[in-house]
Amino acid sequence: MTRGSTGKRQRGAAWWLLLMALALVSAHLLLAGSHPGRDDLAVRMARAKEALIARAVNDANRPGSLPCPDRLTDSAGMNNVPGDGRADLFTLTRCPTYVGWLPWATLELPEMTDASGNRLWYVLAPGLRDDDSAQPINSDTATGLQLDEDTGVAALLIAGGPPLTGQRRPSVLPGDHLDAANGDGDDHRYVSRANGQPFNDLVLAITGRELMAAVGKRVAAEVSACLAAHAASPANLAHRYPWPAPAGGPPGRGLKGSLFGRLPATEPGNGLQAALGDTRTTLSDLRQRIAAGDMTSDLLDLLRELDAGLVHARNLADALAASASRIRQAALAVGNSLAQLDATLVAATGNDRISVTEGRTIRSRSAASDDTLAALAEALADTGFDPHPWHSRRLAGELAGDPMPAQREAAIDAARTLLSASRSERADIVASLAAATQAAELAQAAALAAAAAPGSPELGEAAKSAAGALGNALRQLAETVDAGRCRVGAGEIGELADLLAGTGGGELIAVPADRHQLVGQRVTAVACRIPSVAAARNEALAALQIGNGASIEGAIEALRRLAAAMATHEAIEGNLTRSSLRAASERYTLASGSFAEIDTRTPRPVQRDIVPYAESVRAAAVDLAFWAKIIAEQGESIVPAARSQSTDGQPDDSAYRAAEDALSALNGRSGSRSLLESYLKAPGNARLSGASEARTATLAALDTVLQRLGGLEALSTAGPAAAAPMVWGAARCDFLRPGVRSWWSENAWHDTVFYQIGQPLSAGEARLAVNGQRRYRLVAVAAGRALPGQARGPSSGIAAYLEGGNADPSRDGSATSPATDWYLMPPSGNFNDRLAYRP
Repeated sequence: MTRGSTGKRQRGAAWWLLLMALALVSAHLLLAGSHPGRDDLAVRMARAKEALIARAVNDANRPGSLPCPDRLTDSAGMNNVPGDGRADLFTLTRCPTYVGWLPWATLELPEMTDASGNRLWYVLAPGLRDDDSAQPINSDTATGLQLDEDTGVAALLIAGGPPLTGQRRPSVLPGDHLDAANGDGDDHRYVSRANGQPFNDLVLAITGRELMAAVGKRVAAEVSACLAAHAASPANLAHRYPWPAPAGGPPGRGLKGSLFGRLPATEPGNGLQAALGDTRTTLSDLRQRIAAGDMTSDLLDLLRELDAGLVHARNLADALAASASRIRQAALAVGNSLAQLDATLVAATGNDRISVTEGRTIRSRSAASDDTLAALAEALADTGFDPHPWHSRRLAGELAGDPMPAQREAAIDAARTLLSASRSERADIVASLAAATQAAELAQAAALAAAAAPGSPELGEAAKSAAGALGNALRQLAETVDAGRCRVGAGEIGELADLLAGTGGGELIAVPADRHQLVGQRVTAVACRIPSVAAARNEALAALQIGNGASIEGAIEALRRLAAAMATHEAIEGNLTRSSLRAASERYTLASGSFAEIDTRTPRPVQRDIVPYAESVRAAAVDLAFWAKIIAEQGESIVPAARSQSTDGQPDDSAYRAAEDALSALNGRSGSRSLLESYLKAPGNARLSGASEARTATLAALDTVLQRLGGLEALSTAGPAAAAPMVWGAARCDFLRPGVRSWWSENAWHDTVFYQIGQPLSAGEARLAVNGQRRYRLVAVAAGRALPGQARGPSSGIAAYLEGGNADPSRDGSATSPATDWYLMPPSGNFNDRLAYRP
């Protein structure tokens, strides 16, 4: 058995003082009956109610859950006996009883009794017990407890008063303390009065509505704090909020341009390789500053920044592993599907005829391949992976040095296959492809000549030289593809222009320093070497120079020109794997469509005449299988480098492990932060030495992180992503990490919590208003329990969750221009939204 009160409790939240006061007032209003010392009893019961609500709010595992009553558990070995004020221990996954005495010791209260000296009774709603089996516990949880006609009660506090006729005390039986229907057993149905029957129970209810109003406030505050910390993280170079996932849209899919919705699980952006580069830049800069810093509070601030940077690096490695696993699985599915199709085609064409049954099987397996191809294309678009440059460099490595002739010829053949299957519409890539293709043909010719005259040193050297030239051409091709990736999106540059536009007119020097620095850093980070973009980038940097008379208007115009040049460049596919796979898919679709048309024609042609169509399908599928193989291989190489799944005791050389180790070196009991804090509180040579050694250990761990991130960046060739996993940049958001069991994921809060941002960048002006006060950048809202008329579902609009002006129709759909006004009122029968907001 386990205790009904599990997990750590977070107590002492100052913002619940108001709740305490409200509870005390409500107790006087809700208590009924005639008891000696009624006012004192009302205060005690109100205090107990406040403690139960606070306990539910601050539960670290299951916000909204409540402890079991104290009544039945009798175990001296577990220090739990009836009447000791401790919550009963669970019997399997259930409370032994849902009606008993108030567990005052568990709630850290003094023992509470009524005026007759009898302990306060406590009734718990089964749906809110503090056990995994009760999950999900959220605003929509059915409590399973009824008081009078109210079926949504969370808990009851009952003062039994003096015994009535027939009640015998002392006793542990409810019927000897509680009256009428309240004492007839644990049937979860209770009353506050009993007409025509002896009755002196005083009943104080905690309704599900008021409990979840308090819990919803806590949840909204957690979300608000997470979003603010994420935007402020030094790893978030643009200091931007994540794009929300619009209500009614694909679950968890952040939408570019949306300003209102649920928390995203995925987000469009510059891609995971760009994120790796930004993270390495941030951590490298922090390393230099930490290594050069003195043992002062400034160094402690840098270590706090490092903590956020390492959290982001850990989460990024986790996201990379998940994304790489996704493309690997999608590519393997394509490979398996095409292998089955190929086996059918080989068997059918081998007989030089296609029977009706064989034709049907070919069409069925071709359709199955279509589905897997669509899933692979979606995975590549979502994650942005582009294995082509990674594979090109791999082949170049195989051609480097002086490989054996057979190995050289195999690498040349592989390069020729790669190049012949590659397609692009980008002029710079087309030119590099042509150069590499020519180098491949020359290398093959030289290799054949050397093989024909094995004793000729001249031909052998020529073959070696041609292979080296092919390797250089492959590296140049990979460099061209990578050089076309700007690492910063056109949309982000547009956001920066909007940020400056919010500062008003005047000279550029009037722009707040943090905004000016942010804009300059992100423009500098534009990395693509496309002439039109490079020229616009240089113009924008010049316009941002302070002291040359440049105006804000001029800088804004330069940024908008840069964004336009980047958008034009982005409109042409720069992912060589995707463009090549798309071309191969089109050829395959054409061939399979032609086969299906001839195979189902009436009258059906002679079986032998259908064979060429089947052979065309098989030939078209070859390129698809080739790309599926390369994509799977890249995914397979990334996963262990990002986050090892090995459980066989092998060394874990992943970036995730390195980030975790660095966090331990930073935050552990003997970590650099702890020892520096000790030194700053009480300086001394011994403590200074300990802090210095800890810093050295932290820097060594950071070096390992940087090394592994660099290796991961080389593997993870990728461009802009449509829906890469969300990478949270602050430990305050750890409850949102995928794969981590938390109160958020286990209790399905993701469905009823929303947020709105005034604009994407947190440095921008505050545009949101709450009750008419317009000074907030971020509003988080937890919807209460569904009210009458609110039918919730996957495609429901916002009116199914929020009330009044908060349910403005502009918050439906993509929500690119949602209403900026929010409203907060006390919870009632027609309003239960709970808000948290930040300036």
